[in-house]
This record gives sequence, structure tokens and C-alpha cells, in this order.
Amino acid sequence: MKKLNLGCGNDIKKDYINLDKFKVGGADIVHDIEKFPWPFKDNEFDEILCKNVLEHVNDPIKVMEEIWRISKSNSIVKVQVPYWASKGAVSHLEHKHYFDEGSFNYFQVGNLSDARITKARFSPVLIYPHCNPLSKFKKYLPFKKFFSKFLINIFDIIYYELKVLK
Repeated sequence: MKKLNLGCGNDIKKDYINLDKFKVGGADIVHDIEKFPWPFKDNEFDEILCKNVLEHVNDPIKVMEEIWRISKSNSIVKVQVPYWASKGAVSHLEHKHYFDEGSFNYFQVGNLSDARITKARFSPVLIYPHCNPLSKFKKYLPFKKFFSKFLINIFDIIYYELKVLK
């Protein structure tokens, strides 16, 4: 199973190819993910981890298209980004994009309005807002729509697992 840790920074993962824009912490490959194409073949990876990366890029749709290109059909893409309503999302000066439960709807099959924008297709497997510093609220996750609407800044990150559709 071939796995990619995209934008690894210092978070080097065993059994992954670790890629970062900078030669830090033991990255296996140094490449700017905003320079296309990436140095990988089509349909090369079974899993891609993209942790705290997409909020920094200029064009997350183009990055997701490249993730789609290098992923095998039915691969899993794991994305973690700051939740739109968290202080971490809006106070970091390098953040260019914000994410919520519907951010990856652009890539779902049947979303005809966005078929003009991208051919990359993903199916959501899991979407999970996470309240790390306020873990006592985890028992209320069935009410996450209530929390995300009325009690902003409870969720600090949002985690997605997406299945690649080809």
C-alpha cells in the first residue's frame, strides 16, 4: 500500500512518502504543491494524508485535482483543516481558505453545478468536526449542526475522509 503525507512539515510518518515545500524534519521529497504537475504518476497512491495544508494554498480545487490524479480509484484521502469558525482558522495570517461540512460538495458525483469547475470526484466517507480543547462537549456531537450554528469556536478542526472516484 503506497501512502503520501502531503505537506508533512515536521510530522514525518513511517510507511508514508513525506512531502513538503521545505526540506524540514526529514521530508523524503521537497516540492511546492502549488507547482503542477507533482512528481508522481497517475493512479500511484492508495492513501493520501493532507493535514493542515489546504487552508494555505491559493487554489484548493487545483490541489484536490492533483490529489485525485495521483490517487488510485477507491483510494482514501484524509484531510484535516481548521474549522471555519475557529480562532485558529481566522487568526492565522497565512490562511487563505475556510472549511465546513459542505466544503467538498464540489467534488461529489451528481453535483452538476460544479461539474464545469472540476472533473475530480470524491465521495465523503467521514466528516467530523472535532472539539479538541473542549472535549467534554464530544458527547453532544449528534447536535453538531446546533453547535456549529450557535456556539461557534467550539470546533477547532474538521476532519474529512474522502474516497476517490474514477
